[in-house]
Amino acid sequence: MAMETIYKGKFSRIVVEKVHTKGGGSYTHAITVADPVASVLPVFENGDILLERQYRSAIRRWVYEIPGGHIDKGESPAAAARRELEEETGYRASRVKMLYTIYESPAGKRQLMSIFLATGLRHGTKQLEESERITIKRVSMKSALSMLMSNEIIDLKTMAAILFYHAFFSGRKRADK
Repeated sequence: MAMETIYKGKFSRIVVEKVHTKGGGSYTHAITVADPVASVLPVFENGDILLERQYRSAIRRWVYEIPGGHIDKGESPAAAARRELEEETGYRASRVKMLYTIYESPAGKRQLMSIFLATGLRHGTKQLEESERITIKRVSMKSALSMLMSNEIIDLKTMAAILFYHAFFSGRKRADK
């Protein structure tokens, strides 16, 4: 399979590749290849979660999400999750635990997403990037699930993180164990 880069951006590129079929034919497939990212579901001691509301120009609307971003060169996914949590929300986590890794749309995008759980939250220093317009919202798990059901949360990684946490960790005395 030969690949040709037709666009290169700061964190991703678009490549076109010729894919050969079993029957001897072929077709051209364009995919986005993006740098890996880390996201984090911040959970307070009482089970409340912390969401961000951020403007996303790709869909021209405000979206509720969990904090996250690109993993810097030489940085571990866990370190990136910790960094993004503090930069975007102003909270630090004493404990960060890997929940899972996913590809959000493997048919057309190659980007590994590492999703973490953050607990032991305490105030840190918020440091938004120039392009970021973020506000934070603390919600109960019940409210977060209602936001999912009413289509108020439309971000896939956020939906997956909330549902995963609710299914496997909600109700435990210590979710970080």
